[in-house]
Amino acid sequence: MDRDADFLLANHTYVEDYRGSYYYGRSGTAYYSGSTKDLLREFELAERRFTQEIVTGFLPQLGLFDRGTIGGQGNVFRLTPPGQALLTGEDARLPAPESGKLVVQPSFQVLALGPVSLAWLARLDLFAERQQADRGAFAYRLSRDSIYRAQQMGLEVPEVTRLLEEMSDVELPQNVRRSLQEWGAHHERIVFRSGVSLLQAADASLLARLMAEPQTASHLARALSPAVALVRKGAEKPLVAALVGQDLFPAVSGVDPEAADKSVLVREDGSIQAVHAVPSLHLRSRLDQLAEKAGEGRWQLTEKSVRRAGGSKGKVLRLLEELAKLHRGTLPANLEAQLKAWGGYYGSAAAETLTLLQFHDQEALDELRQQPELQPYLAPFSAGNRALAVVPGDKLAEVQELLARFGVATREGLTG
Repeated sequence: MDRDADFLLANHTYVEDYRGSYYYGRSGTAYYSGSTKDLLREFELAERRFTQEIVTGFLPQLGLFDRGTIGGQGNVFRLTPPGQALLTGEDARLPAPESGKLVVQPSFQVLALGPVSLAWLARLDLFAERQQADRGAFAYRLSRDSIYRAQQMGLEVPEVTRLLEEMSDVELPQNVRRSLQEWGAHHERIVFRSGVSLLQAADASLLARLMAEPQTASHLARALSPAVALVRKGAEKPLVAALVGQDLFPAVSGVDPEAADKSVLVREDGSIQAVHAVPSLHLRSRLDQLAEKAGEGRWQLTEKSVRRAGGSKGKVLRLLEELAKLHRGTLPANLEAQLKAWGGYYGSAAAETLTLLQFHDQEALDELRQQPELQPYLAPFSAGNRALAVVPGDKLAEVQELLARFGVATREGLTG
C-alpha cells in the first residue's frame, strides 16, 4: 500500500489528489461518488479488510506466513522462508517434503505420494487441476487451462517448471517441458494491460519529435503506434508540464469513458466534428458504435449506422441520450426526428380488414356472448361507449342466422 496506493482501488490516487469536497468517478464497472473524506475513509477500511483477509486466509495456506499467538491472545504472523523470498526477490527452496515424493509423468499427471507438506499442495493447486485426494496420495493434471489460470495470477511458465523440478528433484519429461513452453508462448501472444496512460499525438511526426526531445522523451516508455506512445508509470503530471513548457496544451482524458462528454458538435445533417484536434480514445470508442468514420476527427450519422445501433424505441432513446452527452448544446430537433425514423423508434404497423357488429348496448352484447353458440364468434372491440364485437368475416352469415334465433336483426352500416 505504501508503494502503490491504487493496488486495490484504482481511483484512490484520483480521490486523494482531488481538490473538491465531492467526488464522482468510475473505475471499470465500479462507480464512486460522495464526500472526498468519506470515500478516502471507506477506501482505507476496504484496504485494511483486504489485507486482513489475505494475511489470515490463503497466505498461511500457501506456506508464506506462519500464524500463532502471544500469551494465548491476539494473532501473530511471521514470514516463512518462501514468504521472505517472495518479498525480497531472493531464491528460497520449498519446505522439505517430509517423507513424501512428487512424480511428474509424461502423461501430464502429477502424483504427490506419502505425507506431503501443505505448502507443496498449495502450490500445485495454483497451476494444476486436482483430480484425486486420498490419505496417502494426491493426483493432479497439468493442462493448458490450468497453466493459463496460473499465468492470470502472475505465475509464469519458467516458475512453474522450476517448482515442479524442485519438488520432484528431477528434470521434467521432455514432452511435458516442451508443452509447458508452447502453452506459455501461446498465452503471451495477446496481453491485456490495465492502469496505463497513453499519449496520443495529432500525427506521427509530432510523436516522433516528442520521443526525440529529452524534456518529453524521459516520460515516455515506447511508441505503440505511429501516433500513440506509452507513458511511464507516475510520469503523467511531469509530462503534461513538459508539454505546456513547449506551448503544447494537451487535452487530458480521464480513465472513465464519461471524460469524452461534451467533446463534439453534432450538426443537423448528422455530421459530427470533434472539438479537440486529437479525439480521445474514449470518444472514438463511443462514436464508432453510433456513426460511420468520415475522416480524422469526423463522423457521420447514417441510416445504416443508426439501424445498427437502434432497432427499437428503447435503443433509439439510448442512442439519443448518448449523443446528447457527447454533444455541446442541444441536439437539432430535425435530426432527432430523422434518427427516430431510421432507428425504428415508432415500431411497425399492421393492416387488417375487420367485420364489426354493433349491438343496442353493452349489456345486450355481454349477455349474447354468454350463449354457447355465439361465444366463439363474438370478440369485444373497444370503441368508447359503443357496443361492438369483431366477427370472423367468413362466419358473418352463420352469426347472423344465430342472432336471428335470439330475435336480433342485422342491417348494413354502423351508427354513431
